[in-house]
Amino acid sequence: MGNSPDRSPVDAHPWYRYFWPWFLIGLLACSMAGSISLLVISIQNPDPLVSDDWYQEGKGINRQLERDRVAADMGLSAELFVDDLTGDVLVVLDGAEAAKVPNIELKLEHPTRAESDQVLVLRWVDHLQRYQGQLDHALKGRWYMTLSSMSEGAVDLREDSWRLKQSVTAPHVGPIRFDPAR
Repeated sequence: MGNSPDRSPVDAHPWYRYFWPWFLIGLLACSMAGSISLLVISIQNPDPLVSDDWYQEGKGINRQLERDRVAADMGLSAELFVDDLTGDVLVVLDGAEAAKVPNIELKLEHPTRAESDQVLVLRWVDHLQRYQGQLDHALKGRWYMTLSSMSEGAVDLREDSWRLKQSVTAPHVGPIRFDPAR
C-alpha cells in the first residue's frame, strides 16, 4: 500500500512551461492575425461591380472598332509632333477626307496613372490639314494615344467618325506616326 514500483512520478510543472501548448496557441494567433489583415485589405480595396448595361457597352466597343475601319477605308494617317519644352502639339493629317473636320481630339492615356490622362482638342490651323494644341503637362513614360474626329464617349457616332491609335514611350524623338488599324 505504498508506492508501487511500476508507476512513474507525475511531473509537477504547470502547463505553461511546456513547448507544445505555446506552439498551438502561436499557430492560432498567427492564423487570426492573417485573417484579420486580409479582411481589412478586402474591405479597403473592394472589387469593382459588374456593369448592369454590359450588353450596351459591348455594342459600344463594336462601334469603336467600326471607327478604326472607317479610318482605314478613308486612307487616313497622321504624324504627331510634340515640343517637350513648350508642350505644343502639331498634327499633320493625311488622307482624302481629312479636311472635312475642323477640330480633332487627341486623347493621351497613361497605363497606370489615370490622373495624368489628358484630352486635347486640336484646332485646324491651315489648308495643309494641320491641327494644333497645347499639352497640360509634359509626357514621360508610356502613353496610349488616340486621334479621333469626335469624342469616343459620344452616343450618336456619325458614319464618317474615325479613330487612329498608337502607343508611345515619351519623350519621343521625331514625329509619332499614326496608321489605321487593319
